[in-house]
Amino acid sequence: MAKLTKSTHRKVDSEIVGDIYDKMMHIPEEMNWVDKGFKTPAYNQKDCGSCYAFSIAHAIQAQIFKQTDKLIPLSEQQIVDCSLSYGNYGCAGGSLRNTLRYLEKIGGLMTYNDYPYASKQQKCHFDKHRTIINITTWAVLPARDERALEIAVANIGPIAASINASPHTSSYISKYRTTKNLVYTHMDI
Repeated sequence: MAKLTKSTHRKVDSEIVGDIYDKMMHIPEEMNWVDKGFKTPAYNQKDCGSCYAFSIAHAIQAQIFKQTDKLIPLSEQQIVDCSLSYGNYGCAGGSLRNTLRYLEKIGGLMTYNDYPYASKQQKCHFDKHRTIINITTWAVLPARDERALEIAVANIGPIAASINASPHTSSYISKYRTTKNLVYTHMDI
């Protein structure tokens, strides 16, 4: 769940995962958020293991889009630089949960324009007065539950997800995405 911090402090989304199971009887056969207008450019994280930051920033960007119909790029670099004390490791990786805990506690996420991506860890330059969105609540889907994922994507929108990309799961992943070299043992989408 996210809350816009600019002017009116409108709630971006009031749904939480637990409520969805009680309310949903039917989900669409197909859901394509690009068709709904949520289309962001492809990004290159370069040699910085910041997939966790991109995953969370883009999931939050989707919530802003749902509320405003505007694509406002958010700062992955803020997450890389400033969430170390919450258990992330800058360009050496991080977790979605640690990132959400950081954003909930710190008071918000800045825009990409205010804190652009540098593909390297730097000193934290967070400015609470320049945040555009604040995380007020978030939830974790049950592990290995494809139905929960379908329901969340249909009702909440694009979400952040972690996939264990170890050699044991590479054959499962290859069914969905073909890759020649699987370098990381954990990836976020």
